[in-house]
Amino acid sequence: MAQKNNSKGTLNIIWLGVASFLNDLSSEMILPILPLLITSVGGTGIALGLIGGLRDSAAEILKVFFGHLSDRVGKRKVFVYWGYLTSAFFKLFLIIAKSWLFIFALVGLERLGKALRTAPRDALITQTLPHNIGKGFGIHRAFDTMGAIAGSLLVFFLVWQWNLDLKIIIVIAAAVSFISILPLRFVTEEPMTEPVPDVIKNSHRFSPEFKLFVVIASLFSLSRVSYMFFIVHVQKELATPSPVLTSMLLYVLFYVFYSICSIPIGILSDHVGRWIMTTIGYILFAITLFGFMVASTIASFIICFILYGIALAIVQVTHKAYASDLSPAAIKATALGAFESITGITMFATGLIAGILWDKTTHHTVFMCAGILAASAAGLLIVFKKRLVKAPKENLNLFGDLQ
Repeated sequence: MAQKNNSKGTLNIIWLGVASFLNDLSSEMILPILPLLITSVGGTGIALGLIGGLRDSAAEILKVFFGHLSDRVGKRKVFVYWGYLTSAFFKLFLIIAKSWLFIFALVGLERLGKALRTAPRDALITQTLPHNIGKGFGIHRAFDTMGAIAGSLLVFFLVWQWNLDLKIIIVIAAAVSFISILPLRFVTEEPMTEPVPDVIKNSHRFSPEFKLFVVIASLFSLSRVSYMFFIVHVQKELATPSPVLTSMLLYVLFYVFYSICSIPIGILSDHVGRWIMTTIGYILFAITLFGFMVASTIASFIICFILYGIALAIVQVTHKAYASDLSPAAIKATALGAFESITGITMFATGLIAGILWDKTTHHTVFMCAGILAASAAGLLIVFKKRLVKAPKENLNLFGDLQ
């Protein structure tokens, strides 16, 4: 029976993964050309930073609300459905963008769809494979990033081979995004029978370990420089005949390693522990940022983008799994939403600060400051190792008395 339930749970995650594959294929058709779209309408470094920071953080800031709402109504799938539909709708409006401020507004609205779906979807993953959470997030992340690879390769082909206009590419991407809703028909969810406490009134009951991890993860989020800075940096540093196409290929390379590492990292974190994998991810990300600071050749940038893919895969998979370990089952979506909302606020600040530094100082200063922050977060994980390593088993049922 356990094996049957596990197989059913894996199939559920695969259908969620297919939806995510198509949605990310759509998104990644847009992302490599988004910096070009922004600069084509007069956007500077601050515009890149604000839009990049908003894209990374807007959904995170609102996740706690929709995660809590999902817990209160006892449903997950409906939030996932409307989340994908909202994102598809606002992607299409990019074809009429005439200024970077309009793009800024559209990106924020498109991210509203991500906010709607992410925490409920993550809670659905943890409920589906409760004893293999790392594996569940790893499988989903792999589908996610395979879609990103396909989208990046497709947009490269459309630009390089057919030289399509950016707006035509956006229309194609939006169409694929609408199709991503179809696989959700096959996703099932178990009804929630336990009453959900009003965690807003009881937020002080979150464990000290959970709060500590949120603080450390937020510090690390300050180092999460938008991918757009990496792309523009490559275009400015490399003296190649086609710097735009070169940066697109490096972006694809990043996603290849991001994808192939996701499942092994998720499974490995289930066995060796979240703390050690998260610490490795932070350290590797710091090394990557310092690498971008000194890179100047195609070979050095290849190494940097490979490290970027591996480091971000570690962080993205283990962050959610670690936060889930520290969260009670009854309000899983609320806790995951709160975690990502708080860290998301810091990522928006990162975009603004990085954009100002990008315009007022040098590109290398941006990477140096971000690298120092990532290394500092790794140091805090090491300092508080004893508290964070033993926390998951002790706090799984922390909210049992709130019902």
